[in-house]
Amino acid sequence: MKFGFLSFALLCGSCVSVESYQAPDGRTAYLVECNGGLQSMAACMNRAAELCGGPYEVLNRAQETATVGTFTNGVGSLTPVRLRTLEVACDKPA
Repeated sequence: MKFGFLSFALLCGSCVSVESYQAPDGRTAYLVECNGGLQSMAACMNRAAELCGGPYEVLNRAQETATVGTFTNGVGSLTPVRLRTLEVACDKPA
């Protein structure tokens, strides 16, 4: 399953994905993922500000590089992929 996610992240270099949930204190919280070479952590932060309508609290932040292997027409290659996640809780109800 992780390979499938990493393959999607590689193909979706400009994607920002969002998953919402309720934080333990009742605020709306979001897990924002900004993966690929065309994104940055700033893209995640901008999306979080849009979702929260302004200020937010960072609950968790992570950046890592994963290596994805592909095999096409008898040729294999390894490609590094940047994975970025930002978990935030909105300071006020969204």
